[in-house]
Amino acid sequence: MAPVCTTCKDTIDDHLLGLLSLVETEGSVVRITQQLDRKDYEALDKVLRACGGTWSRSLKRHVFDGDAAERLDRVLVTGEYTIGDGLGFFPTPAKLAAWLVFQAGVQPGHYVLEPSAGTGAIVDALCNVDAVKVVAVEIDHDRFLKIRPSDKNVGKVCADFLTTSRHELATYLAAYTAFRPVGFHRVVMNPPFRKAGRGDWIDHVRYAFEMLVSDGVLVSVVPRSIEYRQDKRHVEMAKWIEHHGKIARLEDDAFKGSGTSCRTNVIRLVKP
Repeated sequence: MAPVCTTCKDTIDDHLLGLLSLVETEGSVVRITQQLDRKDYEALDKVLRACGGTWSRSLKRHVFDGDAAERLDRVLVTGEYTIGDGLGFFPTPAKLAAWLVFQAGVQPGHYVLEPSAGTGAIVDALCNVDAVKVVAVEIDHDRFLKIRPSDKNVGKVCADFLTTSRHELATYLAAYTAFRPVGFHRVVMNPPFRKAGRGDWIDHVRYAFEMLVSDGVLVSVVPRSIEYRQDKRHVEMAKWIEHHGKIARLEDDAFKGSGTSCRTNVIRLVKP
């Protein structure tokens, strides 16, 4: 992937992120579509330059060395000039993981899916609930190996979640625990914010939602950018979330313990 700015790591306020979400990109070129006052323009120009854009007098546009949309998507997702690794991996702090499990209403005996398990922080929190059965999916092999290596209540698979079926996940759970659910009572997740494998957080959330049983609950961390991105895909996702549940902001420093000031929200959805 194209590099991002490594000489600075600043957070960007919501107003400026809103302006950034409205710029147009075509290949390596960025066009500011709105007439901005001087203060807003200078702030936006600073972000574009910090992330690799240079001003072209002939084009009257900012030009990047590489795909501009990809570069700016990193900033829009994280709310800061730099991000974590290329898969958009931000480990879930233990306190937050426990809170997500509580919000999902996980009960003893539930079958629970964690479709982007990372190193297992949410899995650990889930296993604090008696007799819960967990399927953990993780695309990165090194992280996968760190997920509760010997737990009779956890079935693990190293794969791109978006390439697995409900039947396959049930088979993995049965192989480890002798239980084979027809669906999951709960999904608790902190998906990759940017594209990992075949999709990003939107693809992961929608796909995981379909694996719930009726009245099943999905709780997920999502990027704050869902509030202000105006492209068709994000607008439709925001409406879909509203239709199936609710969205709320997490504290701005919710992921401080993971080394990022990425601002996030949480969604809670119920399957009809």
